[in-house]
Amino acid sequence: MKRKILLTIFIISQIHFFSQDVLTPIRSESFGLNKHTNRDISYFSNVDANKNTIIVGTTEKDSTFTDIITTKMDENFNLVWQKKISILTDLSYDIPIKSFISSNNELYILGRSAFNASYSNGLIFIVKYSETGELVFNETIGNIDGSDYVDYRYLDAQLNSDGTMNLVYSPVDNQSSQANSFTFLKISNQGDILDSFSLDIPQNGIKGVIKNEKYYFLIAELDITNYTNSYKFYKIQTENNISISEINNATFTSYYNNAVISGQVTMHIDDSENCYITCYNTSNNDTKKKINLSKIDNSNTLVYSNNTSDVENYFLIGSFINEQDEITVLANNLNKNTIDFISVDENNLLEATSNTNNFLATGFKKNKDNTFFITTSNSNIRLFSNEHIELKSFNTSNSYELIDFVNIDNQSIATIGTRYNKMFPESDYFTQLDIYSEKLNDTQIVNNYSFSGIGTSKAFQQKVIIDNDNNYLVLVTEKMGPEYLGIGGANPYLNKRIIKYDSNLNKIWETEVPEHIFNLVNHGGRDIDFFIDDSNHLYLNLPRSGDNYGLGYDLYKVNPNGDFDFINTTYVADKFHVNENLIFMAENYFLYEDASILHILDKENGNLMEEINIGHEEFLEIFSIENDYYFYTYEEITNNTPDFLYLYKNGVKLFTRNLSNNYGIYKYEIDEEGTLLFATDYSGERKLNKIDINNSYSYYNTSDDIATFKTFKNGNIFLYLDDNSTLILDENLNFITLGETINTHNPYLMALENYMLLGTSFENSVRIINQKGEIIDYFKTKGFLHNWYSKLDNQGNLIMVGQFGDRIYTFNEYSWFRGFIHNYGTLNNILSVDDITIDNIEDDFTLYPNPTSDILNINIQNHNIEKIILYDISGKKLKVFDKSSIDLMEFKTGLYIIKIHTETRKVLTSKVIKI
Repeated sequence: MKRKILLTIFIISQIHFFSQDVLTPIRSESFGLNKHTNRDISYFSNVDANKNTIIVGTTEKDSTFTDIITTKMDENFNLVWQKKISILTDLSYDIPIKSFISSNNELYILGRSAFNASYSNGLIFIVKYSETGELVFNETIGNIDGSDYVDYRYLDAQLNSDGTMNLVYSPVDNQSSQANSFTFLKISNQGDILDSFSLDIPQNGIKGVIKNEKYYFLIAELDITNYTNSYKFYKIQTENNISISEINNATFTSYYNNAVISGQVTMHIDDSENCYITCYNTSNNDTKKKINLSKIDNSNTLVYSNNTSDVENYFLIGSFINEQDEITVLANNLNKNTIDFISVDENNLLEATSNTNNFLATGFKKNKDNTFFITTSNSNIRLFSNEHIELKSFNTSNSYELIDFVNIDNQSIATIGTRYNKMFPESDYFTQLDIYSEKLNDTQIVNNYSFSGIGTSKAFQQKVIIDNDNNYLVLVTEKMGPEYLGIGGANPYLNKRIIKYDSNLNKIWETEVPEHIFNLVNHGGRDIDFFIDDSNHLYLNLPRSGDNYGLGYDLYKVNPNGDFDFINTTYVADKFHVNENLIFMAENYFLYEDASILHILDKENGNLMEEINIGHEEFLEIFSIENDYYFYTYEEITNNTPDFLYLYKNGVKLFTRNLSNNYGIYKYEIDEEGTLLFATDYSGERKLNKIDINNSYSYYNTSDDIATFKTFKNGNIFLYLDDNSTLILDENLNFITLGETINTHNPYLMALENYMLLGTSFENSVRIINQKGEIIDYFKTKGFLHNWYSKLDNQGNLIMVGQFGDRIYTFNEYSWFRGFIHNYGTLNNILSVDDITIDNIEDDFTLYPNPTSDILNINIQNHNIEKIILYDISGKKLKVFDKSSIDLMEFKTGLYIIKIHTETRKVLTSKVIKI
């Protein structure tokens, strides 16, 4: 649990506590137009005892990657109920793996939910719905935070007649290359684990099946001496009831050495516990396009292993146990262009009979009554009897991709699939995906059903502005379809809009920007400036097509009710300022003009009132004090000659400051009184400079270039140098103290009360630094601490906007990003202790020596240490120790973090300095 700190000076000075998890906002909202992609996909179809059709699929929405969507329709395809569910992993990419209908018409869904850290599958979950659609349970197999595993390499499950489920999986973390640990579970009909055990099964390929609460596996085990596989057959009933037999048959071994067990093998168990193994080898060798059929009897003895004829080439469609409890293999004969039914005669030899209708199959599905379906194209489905006689033929509309189908009764079937369309007519991609279903008899389409969800958006630019009433104005640009990243393809339309939220993140209004405007936040590499006046009117100078190399600008005013009013055609504005009566737009030279020009406009109508040409000076900042306006400019002179800083008042130059041998002003900050702090650099003379409107000047020399700096509320100044060192100066630029060395990238600073927030986009991390330059807290955010994305509101709350989302599979056209706005609260909410309780604070905690060059000793009186985890300052886990004395010899000098886990599940976190 998290508790606010500011506990005692002693605690903070002795032990530093860090929250390395993502900080949770106190309020959060997402936004988007749901029009980038719309991926609603069918996976499974089921029919219950009352002839209701149940579709299991996925849908996208605004806050998760995909949700599981379940739709139940009656016999006439009227909607009975529809449910959505999401597993709250950090990515929430949920996919159904299997679905089952119980004898009580209850629906079970087995699925997986990927983490951001998952390479392939993710967390296993089971969902159960009652016949009327009530959620009975939603259980994950493993911790939802991924602390025990983040992936699995093998999964299978089977529903039993009493509603219990048997399940086996092989959990792995991202450091594991092999998945040899298998967990076996029995799940009750309420989602509880009734029984579990684990086994290590060395394998270089595995295929299995569950029947009657027994687990059957074919295993390829790698001999690392000669890098060949041996093959074993496992039958597992309980942890102590396991039988294993090795398969030494030459035909079997020769064939399977060229096969991929996990992808090319199917297994069936008959009622006598005989196992039939079918494999279709696609390897480029003499077994290619040959099918192997093997039988292992209930005593684990290999009865036969036969390949199809050398003169026939096959493509395997499927296999099944028929009504006579015998194996039948269905395959396309590529020599004859027919479907062959392959069986085993009384001498255990393969025999094939060809279907006389001369068509090839594309798919296969067996029914409970021992009839089976064969698909011959996306639109044609044929029903066969157990004796391989064709009974009926069904034709879909062929307007969708057929994914699954199921028998309703003797006269009709239900099909499900996915329809594909474009998000906009010129798009290069079909990313408008809808769930579609049809009820068919042998003559016509009887009914149909379709579902189109809300989809997702792609918000790729956001900015937050705080008005005088503490409302939040979010400027956002979104793509209205998938972009084409190649050359010559069509790009989507853009939607630009402003959303206004109150301080509780209730949306007040949302307004679109005129279509001809290029952007709201940044265009051509330059930030689009803004201004809010005392009446909460937002002034925006926005780019559009025009005469300056295809670019022009318009001035708009957005009133507090969201009305978007054009004022006048204007100018490019490197700097933008508004006072009570005037608008100032500063345009630096060499963009479109040969001189820098200040345009002064009437605030009400935008008419030009005055232009001030300042030659090759660059504008730094424009500001007003009472009724006067000021601006600082800077002139850089080449050939190692002095540069100059100027201050103007009401258009008249007040003074010139000679900056001898300077290489530019590259960081600066100005306060309300017009005092300018700025960083310069020349030949080892790195300086922080200070000048006010009365030309009072001072400076401080630094040991390296100043990467960034910021002023605390009390006037002290925090400097971050390029060598990662930090220091504190007072308001008169006198040195106070050195701070901690902070190794990070692209830092951005924000002053919060008398603390400094140091953020980086490298990992969206934020460090809280006190007046001594010490890091007193560290956390991650979902957004980036930068003036586009983050602001402090009038109450001192940290407000962030940004985007979340990801690419689906490996295609950019399926990528999506929703916008968000988070309120992280004030400093007291942000400063926190991760998993620290009062008992932790009162414990006699000793950590010595610190700093240390090698051995660090940890002692917590009255508690046994379970493990100690070492992190670098970015939060990356480096090593886990199981002793109270840890050796840091192998790690380089620097600041580290340790988390100490006790056997009573307490966690303490402390800083360690390695010297």
